Amino acid sequence: MSRVFVVHQPTGRDRGTGAIKPTMDLSPALEYGELRFILREWENPFADVDATVTEVRRVLEGERLCGEDWLLLVGNPVLIGIVAAVASDLVSDLRMLQWDRSAHRYIPVIAQL
Repeated sequence: MSRVFVVHQPTGRDRGTGAIKPTMDLSPALEYGELRFILREWENPFADVDATVTEVRRVLEGERLCGEDWLLLVGNPVLIGIVAAVASDLVSDLRMLQWDRSAHRYIPVIAQL
């Protein structure tokens, strides 16, 4: 079964309760496989970029990212860039999901590298 590797779960603070909660419903991506989060939602790429690259590589290699898997590139643009760069080292085609606002679903996009 395919997996969907998500950069991280975008979160925000609930104005009413102050609790941290997801800001995006990623469940439509389940159509493409099980969701696997690469980084913690509070990951800060500015703290230590090298450590972030190492962690992304550790997760994607450890999970054995393959040509049947998908990337869901949401969240911080720096983290998105790191995930895409590391993934491109591991697979020849980047299989990504793009949100289609009018259809309310993800559309597959494949970039042959």
